[in-house]
Amino acid sequence: MSMDLVSHLDVMRREAERILAGKTFPRFGVIANYDPNTYRAKVQIEPEGILTGWLPISSEYVGNGFGIFVGPAPGDTVVCQFIDGDFGMGVIGSGKIFLPTMPPVPCPSGQVMLIHQSGTYIKFLTTGDLDGYVAGNLNLTVEGNASITSPNPVSITAPTVQVDGNVAVSGSLTGSGSGGATMNGPIESSAGISGATLSAGNGATGSFTAASGQTITVENGIITGIS
Repeated sequence: MSMDLVSHLDVMRREAERILAGKTFPRFGVIANYDPNTYRAKVQIEPEGILTGWLPISSEYVGNGFGIFVGPAPGDTVVCQFIDGDFGMGVIGSGKIFLPTMPPVPCPSGQVMLIHQSGTYIKFLTTGDLDGYVAGNLNLTVEGNASITSPNPVSITAPTVQVDGNVAVSGSLTGSGSGGATMNGPIESSAGISGATLSAGNGATGSFTAASGQTITVENGIITGIS
């Protein structure tokens, strides 16, 4: 092999190394800083320890003011993609990844889960069911109308259910229990009141209007006045 050919091959090798040096493949790094207002983070590239600029965090669902947001914390391990080897021109493309010290929660194929560190979660099951759990308080505000429609019974289990406002029931209203009923306002009926007979000491207190138009006043299960 001639010296000219060897020299030419060496030049080609060095040029290839120079070009490859300008290319950056996906790199692992650790979140160093996070800005929740811009949804960007700085990443320390490992093992070199190089700190990037502010990189946008990718998401599977994005839009103008909406999307899926998972705020990272310093120390989270992520995968970054860079443009032309510039650590200031990249994107956190795969979000967080699980480690042996932080194992994932089992998630069946086709199931979607959002689990918060507090324990609150929403799970979209493959059966079509939606499971949810709130570790703290649940506050829901609806500016328009709210409705629940189900062909099956709807149940609420709680020590006390408080309703601030009027309650309109178009079907039957059935109650049971040994604690009695207390009404701090009038009871009106256009079709009469039937059922168990009021008895002394059963706790029923208030007044109601019978079908005849008369107002009946009750105190602790005893009729005290008819007008």
